[in-house]
Amino acid sequence: MLAGIATCIVGDNLGYFVGHRYGDRLIQWAEKHLPIDEQDVKAGRDLIKRHGGMAVFSARFIFGLRTIFGPLAGSLGMDWRRFLKYNVLGAIAWVCTMAFVGYGIANAFQSMLGYLEKASWAIAGGIFLAGYLFWRHYKHSRARAS
Repeated sequence: MLAGIATCIVGDNLGYFVGHRYGDRLIQWAEKHLPIDEQDVKAGRDLIKRHGGMAVFSARFIFGLRTIFGPLAGSLGMDWRRFLKYNVLGAIAWVCTMAFVGYGIANAFQSMLGYLEKASWAIAGGIFLAGYLFWRHYKHSRARAS
């Protein structure tokens, strides 16, 4: 879990610094090639100022957004110390949640395998019984026909 938390923090901070360094070029490119205008960029900067911490924390739990939010926060001018604080909190929460959910699923999976093993024996027994009854019926019907 510590390695997961550390890599989340480092990866997002690298993204933040890339966004901080090249964000203006990225925004210019996006305005030219995507349906984004200056008003959208202003709205993004305003959102980062008002709710940036919670956005950084919450983005961790949204597929795709967790990948681009570091560069996005850097591009839109979020304060790095604030980004770092919420990035650390989000990384801890996300990694711990994923680890515990994974543990729970693995635990449930092991229990389910026990039930499936018992069910497979019952199914195999039923197939064997059906085959035996079919064979017996076939054998008796051939004996009557002769």
